[in-house]
Amino acid sequence: MKVKVVDFLKSVEQLENPDAVALNRNFEQDSPFEGLKSLDQQIDVLSEKFNYIHPLEVPVSDRIDQRLDSKSGKFRP
Repeated sequence: MKVKVVDFLKSVEQLENPDAVALNRNFEQDSPFEGLKSLDQQIDVLSEKFNYIHPLEVPVSDRIDQRLDSKSGKFRP
């Protein structure tokens, strides 16, 4: 995204515009995952800095699937 924005600003000769400079600064993020090895550590950083919303487990059904037992000819859970 940054490359596309910079290329566009160059094409319209607005790269030195103060608003364009401020926009480009928004792309300059530090590496939030640098040095983090586990998924839990990465999710903690997302929660802390980027308002990550943790997923909720929602049961869809409590149905027990059944299959036909070929030996007895009866359905079993």
